[in-house]
Amino acid sequence: MTMYLRVTKTVKLNVKESDRIENVKALLHDKEGIRVCHQQLVSEDNRLMDERKLVDYGICENSTLHTYVEDSVIPVILLYVKRSYAEGAFTVYSRIYDTVKDVKSRIAAKEGTNSEEFSLIHDEDSLLQVVPGTMQIFIRKCNSESIMLDVHRHDLIKDVKGMLLNKLAIPLHLQNLVFARKCLADSRDLASYNIHKESILYLVLHMTPNVDNAR
Repeated sequence: MTMYLRVTKTVKLNVKESDRIENVKALLHDKEGIRVCHQQLVSEDNRLMDERKLVDYGICENSTLHTYVEDSVIPVILLYVKRSYAEGAFTVYSRIYDTVKDVKSRIAAKEGTNSEEFSLIHDEDSLLQVVPGTMQIFIRKCNSESIMLDVHRHDLIKDVKGMLLNKLAIPLHLQNLVFARKCLADSRDLASYNIHKESILYLVLHMTPNVDNAR
């Protein structure tokens, strides 16, 4: 016959409120040897998603989470993920009953992004292709109204300046973009500055010397 046993044990973990759920699972794996792919964390009947942070669920000091350990005989599938904006591929695990949303959540956790910002294409066998979706950001020039741009997280700053050239006819060499009090380098992408959906960038124009005064 088949029997099912419920074993209750409390494990203390030292975490930060800014830790992702996947980090908490990794700590539990290190302490108890439970594979991350077999863990499911729950708080107040809410299933906790890997890419979210503890603070997102209002989890604070001395909170108690419930861990459900899935049957280890459930097949785990290894998926290979390629990105159009980076070389090489990385792997994520999946289970036969996982939804596309579940897989996207794991990819987002590894990439440090939001699962709503990309789509998945199934190329062949266990290979997935990540296709970045667009997001809207705002460009504000001095006290003027903001301009909305449709961009990808991995667009380069110089590409954004090119969009502003088309919209505002401002030469590239006169544009200086600022976010979080940092001047943005042309060769870096939006993601490297943690620029996300609905972020506001400030456009500061370089001043050109007056030719007559320079003589």
